[in-house]
Amino acid sequence: MKNSLIIKFIIINFMFFFQTNLYSYERVYEYEVPDEINIIFKNYKKHLFQIDKAFKHPNPKGKKYIRDKFKRPTQIKGTYFNHYNNEEINFKGKARITGDWLDHISIKEMISSLSISLDYGNVGGVTRFRLLLPKTRNMENEILWSILMEEIGFAVPYRKFIKVNLMGVKKIFIFEERAEKEFLESW
Repeated sequence: MKNSLIIKFIIINFMFFFQTNLYSYERVYEYEVPDEINIIFKNYKKHLFQIDKAFKHPNPKGKKYIRDKFKRPTQIKGTYFNHYNNEEINFKGKARITGDWLDHISIKEMISSLSISLDYGNVGGVTRFRLLLPKTRNMENEILWSILMEEIGFAVPYRKFIKVNLMGVKKIFIFEERAEKEFLESW
């Protein structure tokens, strides 16, 4: 354990010491992702059914991963408060279970990591993003690693801890921009 920490420290220092701006990227557009959003499922029973089935019926070969048939999209709508304009912003789209392994599902709380694609509106400038349960990404380590890689000059998806009111259940998620068209345009 101690040796792996020393190795990571050496690698990070090596990367900072030999960093050149020749191949580094800089984010052109900064997102204004809010600290809290509200999400309401149009058919919440369908989503809960998918969570339950995905957890109780892993791969037939005994592997503990989520099968694709339980990752069907469900209509959502949501809101968040924009502090810059002092107004409430609405959005609509689809959400589905995301992630490969069962750690993306909390059966006790009946929530899962979500992949969200918005058809109307955006959340701080992002229309395609994932809300990940923090335990799936080693909590704060994911955010720290993203910040380090961005400082070095690598293009990394925007990540941030946000509070999500999901059908009345308040939970902290990791907001992660999906590495698609918006991601490339922001760099």
